[in-house]
Amino acid sequence: MDPAPPLTDDDILPPVEPRTVYRLGLTGTGMAAAACGIGLVEAFAGDLPWVAATLRVALAFFGLILAGYALSLRAGLWQAWAILAATAGLGSLGLPNTWDSFQMFFRVAAVVAGCGAGLAALPLTLRLSLISVAVLVHFGGILTATTWPDPAPWLTNQVGQRVYMPYLTFMYLRNAYHFYSPEPGPASHVFVLVKYELDETDPKTGKPKLVSEWLSMPRRDAEQFRDPLGLTYYRRLSLTEMVSQIIPALVTNQNIETEEVKERRVAYSVIKDPLMPQPYQAAQGNVDPINLQYRIPQPHVYKYLLPSYVRHLAGAHEAPGRKVVSMKIYRVEHRIIQPQVFVNGGSPFHPTTYKPYYCGEYTPDGKLVDPQEQMLYWLVPILPKPGGAAPGDPDKIDYDDHMSRHAGFKFNWKDITP
Repeated sequence: MDPAPPLTDDDILPPVEPRTVYRLGLTGTGMAAAACGIGLVEAFAGDLPWVAATLRVALAFFGLILAGYALSLRAGLWQAWAILAATAGLGSLGLPNTWDSFQMFFRVAAVVAGCGAGLAALPLTLRLSLISVAVLVHFGGILTATTWPDPAPWLTNQVGQRVYMPYLTFMYLRNAYHFYSPEPGPASHVFVLVKYELDETDPKTGKPKLVSEWLSMPRRDAEQFRDPLGLTYYRRLSLTEMVSQIIPALVTNQNIETEEVKERRVAYSVIKDPLMPQPYQAAQGNVDPINLQYRIPQPHVYKYLLPSYVRHLAGAHEAPGRKVVSMKIYRVEHRIIQPQVFVNGGSPFHPTTYKPYYCGEYTPDGKLVDPQEQMLYWLVPILPKPGGAAPGDPDKIDYDDHMSRHAGFKFNWKDITP
Protein backbone atom coordinates (compact mmCIF):
# COMPACT_ATOMS: atom_id res chain seq x y z
CA MET A 1 0.00 0.00 0.00
CA ASP A 2 1.32 3.44 -0.94
CA PRO A 3 1.95 5.79 2.01
CA ALA A 4 -0.54 8.60 2.49
CA PRO A 5 0.66 11.95 1.08
CA PRO A 6 1.83 14.47 3.68
CA LEU A 7 -0.72 16.91 4.95
CA THR A 8 -0.57 20.49 3.67
CA ASP A 9 -1.62 23.70 5.38
CA ASP A 10 -4.82 23.69 3.36
CA ASP A 11 -5.62 20.19 4.64
CA ILE A 12 -5.21 21.28 8.26
CA LEU A 13 -7.01 24.59 7.91
CA PRO A 14 -8.97 24.77 4.66
CA PRO A 15 -8.98 28.26 3.13
CA VAL A 16 -12.13 30.34 3.20
CA GLU A 17 -14.21 30.10 0.06
CA PRO A 18 -13.64 33.09 -2.28
CA ARG A 19 -17.39 33.60 -2.41
CA THR A 20 -17.45 34.21 1.35
CA VAL A 21 -14.55 36.66 1.08
CA TYR A 22 -16.25 38.62 -1.68
CA ARG A 23 -19.55 38.67 0.20
CA LEU A 24 -17.93 40.10 3.35
CA GLY A 25 -15.86 42.61 1.43
CA LEU A 26 -18.76 43.84 -0.69
CA THR A 27 -20.85 44.27 2.45
CA GLY A 28 -18.17 46.67 3.68
CA THR A 29 -18.22 48.40 0.30
CA GLY A 30 -21.98 48.82 0.61
CA MET A 31 -21.59 50.43 4.02
CA ALA A 32 -19.03 52.88 2.65
CA ALA A 33 -21.32 53.61 -0.30
CA ALA A 34 -24.17 54.31 2.13
CA ALA A 35 -21.96 56.82 3.95
CA CYS A 36 -21.17 58.42 0.61
CA GLY A 37 -24.89 58.58 -0.21
CA ILE A 38 -25.66 60.38 3.05
CA GLY A 39 -22.91 62.84 2.22
CA LEU A 40 -24.47 63.53 -1.19
CA VAL A 41 -27.87 64.11 0.40
CA GLU A 42 -26.31 66.59 2.81
CA ALA A 43 -24.47 68.35 -0.03
CA PHE A 44 -27.72 68.97 -1.91
CA ALA A 45 -30.24 69.29 0.94
CA GLY A 46 -28.12 71.31 3.40
CA ASP A 47 -27.06 70.47 6.93
CA LEU A 48 -28.56 67.29 8.38
CA PRO A 49 -28.92 66.42 12.10
CA TRP A 50 -25.73 65.47 13.92
CA VAL A 51 -26.89 61.86 13.91
CA ALA A 52 -26.35 61.78 10.14
CA ALA A 53 -22.69 62.81 10.49
CA THR A 54 -22.15 60.21 13.21
CA LEU A 55 -23.77 57.56 11.02
CA ARG A 56 -21.51 58.50 8.08
CA VAL A 57 -18.41 58.07 10.20
CA ALA A 58 -19.58 54.75 11.63
CA LEU A 59 -20.52 53.34 8.23
CA ALA A 60 -17.22 54.39 6.64
CA PHE A 61 -15.05 52.95 9.42
CA PHE A 62 -16.97 49.69 9.89
CA GLY A 63 -17.07 49.24 6.13
CA LEU A 64 -13.30 49.62 5.89
CA ILE A 65 -12.75 47.25 8.82
CA LEU A 66 -15.05 44.63 7.28
CA ALA A 67 -13.36 44.86 3.88
CA GLY A 68 -9.96 44.63 5.56
CA TYR A 69 -11.06 41.56 7.52
CA ALA A 70 -12.28 39.92 4.31
CA LEU A 71 -8.89 40.56 2.72
CA SER A 72 -7.11 39.00 5.69
CA LEU A 73 -9.00 35.74 5.05
CA ARG A 74 -7.55 35.34 1.53
CA ALA A 75 -4.81 37.90 0.93
CA GLY A 76 -3.84 36.20 -2.32
CA LEU A 77 -7.05 37.16 -4.10
CA TRP A 78 -6.58 40.30 -6.17
CA GLN A 79 -10.35 40.80 -6.15
CA ALA A 80 -10.29 41.15 -2.34
CA TRP A 81 -7.64 43.88 -2.68
CA ALA A 82 -9.74 45.64 -5.31
CA ILE A 83 -12.80 45.50 -3.04
CA LEU A 84 -10.78 47.05 -0.21
CA ALA A 85 -9.56 49.81 -2.56
CA ALA A 86 -13.14 50.61 -3.61
CA THR A 87 -14.31 50.59 0.01
CA ALA A 88 -11.55 52.97 1.11
CA GLY A 89 -12.21 55.30 -1.82
CA LEU A 90 -15.94 55.46 -1.09
CA GLY A 91 -15.22 55.85 2.63
CA SER A 92 -13.05 58.90 1.98
CA LEU A 93 -15.98 60.48 0.13
CA GLY A 94 -18.42 59.43 2.83
CA LEU A 95 -16.59 61.02 5.77
CA PRO A 96 -17.57 64.59 6.77
CA ASN A 97 -15.11 67.32 5.77
CA THR A 98 -14.31 67.93 9.44
CA TRP A 99 -12.62 64.50 9.39
CA ASP A 100 -10.09 65.67 6.81
CA SER A 101 -7.14 63.78 8.33
CA PHE A 102 -9.06 60.50 8.12
CA GLN A 103 -10.17 61.37 4.60
CA MET A 104 -6.50 61.40 3.66
CA PHE A 105 -5.94 58.12 5.53
CA PHE A 106 -8.74 56.47 3.55
CA ARG A 107 -7.33 57.78 0.26
CA VAL A 108 -3.88 56.44 1.08
CA ALA A 109 -5.47 53.10 2.00
CA ALA A 110 -7.27 53.08 -1.35
CA VAL A 111 -4.01 53.68 -3.25
CA VAL A 112 -2.16 50.99 -1.26
CA ALA A 113 -4.97 48.48 -1.76
CA GLY A 114 -5.09 49.31 -5.46
CA CYS A 115 -1.35 48.61 -5.74
CA GLY A 116 -1.91 45.39 -3.78
CA ALA A 117 -4.59 44.32 -6.27
CA GLY A 118 -2.21 44.91 -9.14
CA LEU A 119 0.58 42.92 -7.46
CA ALA A 120 -1.72 40.03 -6.50
CA ALA A 121 -2.85 39.71 -10.12
CA LEU A 122 0.73 39.32 -11.41
CA PRO A 123 2.77 36.12 -11.63
CA LEU A 124 4.81 35.35 -8.51
CA THR A 125 8.22 36.09 -10.06
CA LEU A 126 7.19 39.48 -11.39
CA ARG A 127 5.42 40.29 -8.12
CA LEU A 128 8.53 39.59 -6.04
CA SER A 129 10.65 41.59 -8.46
CA LEU A 130 8.44 44.66 -8.13
CA ILE A 131 8.35 44.38 -4.33
CA SER A 132 12.16 44.17 -4.27
CA VAL A 133 12.40 47.28 -6.44
CA ALA A 134 10.00 49.14 -4.09
CA VAL A 135 12.13 48.20 -1.06
CA LEU A 136 15.30 49.38 -2.80
CA VAL A 137 13.63 52.67 -3.80
CA HIS A 138 12.48 53.22 -0.21
CA PHE A 139 15.92 52.66 1.29
CA GLY A 140 17.40 54.79 -1.48
CA GLY A 141 15.17 57.60 -0.17
CA ILE A 142 16.46 57.05 3.37
CA LEU A 143 20.06 57.15 2.08
CA THR A 144 19.22 60.41 0.30
CA ALA A 145 17.73 61.87 3.48
CA THR A 146 20.77 60.96 5.60
CA THR A 147 23.22 62.56 3.14
CA TRP A 148 21.12 65.66 2.38
CA PRO A 149 22.23 68.08 5.14
CA ASP A 150 24.67 70.75 3.96
CA PRO A 151 27.20 70.38 2.55
CA ALA A 152 25.35 67.75 0.50
CA PRO A 153 26.88 65.91 -2.46
CA TRP A 154 25.81 67.07 -5.91
CA LEU A 155 24.20 63.72 -6.68
CA THR A 156 22.16 63.80 -3.44
CA ASN A 157 20.81 67.27 -4.25
CA GLN A 158 19.84 66.26 -7.77
CA VAL A 159 18.18 62.97 -6.84
CA GLY A 160 16.55 64.45 -3.75
CA GLN A 161 15.06 67.50 -5.44
CA ARG A 162 14.04 65.80 -8.69
CA VAL A 163 12.96 62.35 -7.49
CA TYR A 164 12.54 61.89 -3.74
CA MET A 165 11.24 65.22 -2.41
CA PRO A 166 7.48 64.44 -2.67
CA TYR A 167 7.90 60.94 -1.26
CA LEU A 168 10.13 61.93 1.66
CA THR A 169 7.90 64.88 2.52
CA PHE A 170 4.73 62.76 2.46
CA MET A 171 6.32 60.01 4.57
CA TYR A 172 7.90 62.64 6.88
CA LEU A 173 11.32 61.02 6.56
CA ARG A 174 13.48 64.12 6.20
CA ASN A 175 13.21 65.80 9.60
CA ALA A 176 14.43 62.92 11.77
CA TYR A 177 17.59 62.53 9.71
CA HIS A 178 18.34 66.27 9.68
CA PHE A 179 17.61 67.41 13.21
CA TYR A 180 21.09 67.02 14.68
CA SER A 181 23.03 67.27 11.44
CA PRO A 182 25.28 69.16 11.74
CA GLU A 183 23.68 71.24 14.57
CA PRO A 184 20.10 71.28 15.87
CA GLY A 185 18.13 74.29 14.75
CA PRO A 186 15.77 76.36 16.89
CA ALA A 187 12.79 74.58 18.39
CA SER A 188 9.34 75.59 17.15
CA HIS A 189 6.39 76.74 19.25
CA VAL A 190 2.98 78.15 18.46
CA PHE A 191 1.47 80.81 20.73
CA VAL A 192 -2.22 81.58 20.27
CA LEU A 193 -4.14 84.42 21.87
CA VAL A 194 -7.79 83.34 22.03
CA LYS A 195 -10.47 85.99 22.52
CA TYR A 196 -13.78 84.80 23.99
CA GLU A 197 -17.22 86.40 24.18
CA LEU A 198 -18.99 85.58 27.45
CA ASP A 199 -22.68 85.27 28.18
CA GLU A 200 -22.31 88.35 30.36
CA THR A 201 -22.81 92.02 29.66
CA ASP A 202 -19.95 94.43 30.20
CA PRO A 203 -21.43 97.26 32.35
CA LYS A 204 -19.08 99.81 30.71
CA THR A 205 -20.00 99.10 27.09
CA GLY A 206 -23.35 97.33 27.35
CA LYS A 207 -22.00 94.66 24.99
CA PRO A 208 -21.06 91.03 25.69
CA LYS A 209 -17.98 90.84 27.89
CA LEU A 210 -14.72 89.84 26.18
CA VAL A 211 -11.88 87.93 27.82
CA SER A 212 -8.58 86.65 26.43
CA GLU A 213 -6.37 83.63 27.09
CA TRP A 214 -2.95 82.54 25.84
CA LEU A 215 -2.50 78.98 24.58
CA SER A 216 0.88 77.51 23.71
CA MET A 217 2.08 74.26 22.25
CA PRO A 218 3.88 72.04 22.80
CA ARG A 219 3.95 71.99 26.61
CA ARG A 220 5.45 69.32 28.85
CA ASP A 221 2.70 69.40 31.44
CA ALA A 222 -0.47 67.53 32.20
CA GLU A 223 -2.38 69.50 29.57
CA GLN A 224 -0.41 68.09 26.63
CA PHE A 225 1.48 65.13 28.19
CA ARG A 226 -1.44 62.83 28.88
CA ASP A 227 0.03 59.37 28.28
CA PRO A 228 3.15 57.53 29.52
CA LEU A 229 4.78 57.55 26.07
CA GLY A 230 4.20 61.27 25.56
CA LEU A 231 2.53 60.78 22.19
CA THR A 232 0.20 63.73 22.76
CA TYR A 233 3.21 65.98 23.38
CA TYR A 234 5.19 64.73 20.39
CA ARG A 235 2.14 65.03 18.15
CA ARG A 236 1.90 68.72 19.02
CA LEU A 237 5.64 69.06 18.59
CA SER A 238 5.28 67.79 15.02
CA LEU A 239 2.42 70.22 14.39
CA THR A 240 4.59 73.17 15.40
CA GLU A 241 7.43 71.94 13.18
CA MET A 242 5.04 71.77 10.22
CA VAL A 243 4.17 75.48 10.41
CA SER A 244 7.87 76.47 10.49
CA GLN A 245 8.22 75.86 6.74
CA ILE A 246 8.82 79.30 5.21
CA ILE A 247 9.63 81.13 1.98
CA PRO A 248 12.85 82.93 2.96
CA ALA A 249 14.13 86.42 2.25
CA LEU A 250 11.29 87.69 0.02
CA VAL A 251 11.39 91.11 1.65
CA THR A 252 14.80 91.83 0.13
CA ASN A 253 13.42 91.86 -3.42
CA GLN A 254 13.09 95.31 -4.92
CA ASN A 255 9.51 95.49 -6.16
CA ILE A 256 6.36 97.39 -5.34
CA GLU A 257 4.83 94.64 -3.20
CA THR A 258 7.82 94.19 -0.89
CA GLU A 259 8.24 97.93 -0.54
CA GLU A 260 4.63 98.17 0.62
CA VAL A 261 5.29 95.41 3.15
CA LYS A 262 8.26 97.38 4.52
CA GLU A 263 6.23 100.59 4.69
CA ARG A 264 3.47 98.89 6.69
CA ARG A 265 6.05 97.50 9.11
CA VAL A 266 7.72 100.91 9.56
CA ALA A 267 4.35 102.58 10.08
CA TYR A 268 3.56 100.16 12.92
CA SER A 269 6.79 100.91 14.78
CA VAL A 270 6.27 104.66 14.32
CA ILE A 271 2.57 104.94 15.21
CA LYS A 272 1.48 101.95 17.29
CA ASP A 273 4.63 100.82 19.08
CA PRO A 274 7.33 103.53 19.09
CA LEU A 275 9.46 101.40 21.44
CA MET A 276 9.89 98.74 18.75
CA PRO A 277 12.91 99.33 16.50
CA GLN A 278 12.20 99.91 12.86
CA PRO A 279 13.42 97.06 10.65
CA TYR A 280 16.30 99.15 9.28
CA GLN A 281 17.45 100.05 12.79
CA ALA A 282 17.14 96.44 13.88
CA ALA A 283 19.78 95.46 11.35
CA GLN A 284 22.34 97.36 13.43
CA GLY A 285 22.65 94.51 15.88
CA ASN A 286 19.82 94.38 18.42
CA VAL A 287 17.67 92.01 16.34
CA ASP A 288 18.15 89.99 13.14
CA PRO A 289 18.90 91.63 9.79
CA ILE A 290 15.81 92.79 7.93
CA ASN A 291 15.91 89.90 5.46
CA LEU A 292 15.46 87.48 8.39
CA GLN A 293 12.67 89.43 10.09
CA TYR A 294 10.00 88.85 7.43
CA ARG A 295 9.17 85.18 6.86
CA ILE A 296 6.18 84.13 4.79
CA PRO A 297 5.01 80.56 5.48
CA GLN A 298 4.83 78.09 2.63
CA PRO A 299 1.47 78.32 0.77
CA HIS A 300 0.17 75.04 2.20
CA VAL A 301 0.87 76.36 5.71
CA TYR A 302 -1.17 79.57 5.52
CA LYS A 303 -3.85 78.12 3.23
CA TYR A 304 -4.51 74.84 4.99
CA LEU A 305 -2.50 74.09 8.14
CA LEU A 306 -3.02 77.31 10.12
CA PRO A 307 -6.77 77.49 9.35
CA SER A 308 -7.15 73.83 10.37
CA TYR A 309 -5.33 74.51 13.67
CA VAL A 310 -7.67 77.43 14.34
CA ARG A 311 -10.77 75.35 13.67
CA HIS A 312 -9.51 72.60 15.97
CA LEU A 313 -8.64 74.98 18.81
CA ALA A 314 -11.95 76.81 18.45
CA GLY A 315 -13.86 73.55 18.84
CA ALA A 316 -11.67 72.31 21.68
CA HIS A 317 -11.77 75.48 23.80
CA GLU A 318 -15.34 76.67 23.41
CA ALA A 319 -17.46 75.93 26.45
CA PRO A 320 -20.93 76.73 27.79
CA GLY A 321 -21.07 80.42 28.53
CA ARG A 322 -18.21 81.44 26.24
CA LYS A 323 -17.75 81.57 22.48
CA VAL A 324 -14.47 81.95 20.57
CA VAL A 325 -14.41 85.26 18.69
CA SER A 326 -10.92 85.33 17.18
CA MET A 327 -7.38 83.99 17.48
CA LYS A 328 -4.00 85.65 16.96
CA ILE A 329 -1.28 83.18 16.03
CA TYR A 330 2.46 83.61 16.57
CA ARG A 331 4.96 81.10 15.20
CA VAL A 332 7.84 81.15 17.67
CA GLU A 333 11.45 80.03 17.26
CA HIS A 334 13.22 79.16 20.50
CA ARG A 335 16.93 79.75 20.02
CA ILE A 336 19.59 77.66 21.76
CA ILE A 337 21.90 79.82 23.87
CA GLN A 338 25.66 79.56 23.59
CA PRO A 339 27.43 77.35 26.19
CA GLN A 340 29.34 80.30 27.64
CA VAL A 341 26.10 82.23 28.21
CA PHE A 342 24.69 79.22 30.07
CA VAL A 343 27.87 78.89 32.16
CA ASN A 344 27.60 82.56 33.11
CA GLY A 345 24.10 82.03 34.49
CA GLY A 346 21.98 82.75 31.42
CA SER A 347 18.64 80.98 31.28
CA PRO A 348 17.82 78.91 28.17
CA PHE A 349 14.19 79.93 28.74
CA HIS A 350 14.68 83.67 29.02
CA PRO A 351 12.05 85.51 26.96
CA THR A 352 14.74 87.06 24.73
CA THR A 353 15.60 83.56 23.46
CA TYR A 354 12.17 83.40 21.76
CA LYS A 355 11.52 84.93 18.31
CA PRO A 356 7.77 85.30 17.61
CA TYR A 357 6.60 85.77 14.01
CA TYR A 358 3.05 87.03 13.68
CA CYS A 359 0.94 84.74 11.47
CA GLY A 360 -2.31 86.68 11.55
CA GLU A 361 -5.66 86.96 13.31
CA TYR A 362 -8.26 84.35 12.38
CA THR A 363 -11.97 83.89 12.86
CA PRO A 364 -13.08 80.59 14.47
CA ASP A 365 -13.83 79.10 11.02
CA GLY A 366 -10.20 79.65 9.94
CA LYS A 367 -10.52 82.84 7.86
CA LEU A 368 -7.71 85.40 8.00
CA VAL A 369 -9.20 88.67 9.27
CA ASP A 370 -6.79 91.14 7.62
CA PRO A 371 -4.36 89.96 4.90
CA GLN A 372 -2.86 93.49 4.87
CA GLU A 373 -2.17 93.67 8.61
CA GLN A 374 0.95 95.76 9.29
CA MET A 375 2.91 93.10 11.20
CA LEU A 376 1.73 90.04 9.26
CA TYR A 377 4.64 87.54 8.96
CA TRP A 378 7.07 89.98 10.65
CA LEU A 379 9.20 89.27 13.68
CA VAL A 380 7.66 90.81 16.80
CA PRO A 381 10.83 90.85 18.92
CA ILE A 382 11.46 90.24 22.59
CA LEU A 383 14.40 92.57 23.28
CA PRO A 384 16.71 93.15 26.24
CA LYS A 385 15.61 96.22 28.16
CA PRO A 386 18.23 98.98 28.04
CA GLY A 387 19.78 99.24 31.49
CA GLY A 388 18.17 96.01 32.70
CA ALA A 389 15.29 95.66 35.13
CA ALA A 390 13.94 98.83 36.71
CA PRO A 391 15.01 99.42 40.35
CA GLY A 392 12.45 98.02 42.74
CA ASP A 393 10.73 95.87 40.11
CA PRO A 394 9.61 92.75 42.07
CA ASP A 395 9.41 90.66 38.88
CA LYS A 396 12.86 91.85 37.69
CA ILE A 397 11.67 92.19 34.11
CA ASP A 398 14.77 92.94 32.04
CA TYR A 399 13.16 92.66 28.59
CA ASP A 400 10.70 94.52 26.35
CA ASP A 401 7.89 92.19 25.28
CA HIS A 402 6.68 93.58 21.96
CA MET A 403 4.66 90.42 21.29
CA SER A 404 2.40 91.07 24.28
CA ARG A 405 2.13 94.72 23.30
CA HIS A 406 1.17 93.78 19.75
CA ALA A 407 -1.35 91.14 20.90
CA GLY A 408 -2.93 93.50 23.42
CA PHE A 409 -2.70 90.96 26.24
CA LYS A 410 0.27 90.12 28.44
CA PHE A 411 1.92 86.75 27.94
CA ASN A 412 3.01 84.98 31.13
CA TRP A 413 6.48 83.69 30.25
CA LYS A 414 6.63 81.60 33.42
CA ASP A 415 3.96 79.30 31.92
CA ILE A 416 6.36 77.84 29.33
CA THR A 417 9.27 77.16 31.71
CA PRO A 418 9.56 73.41 32.44
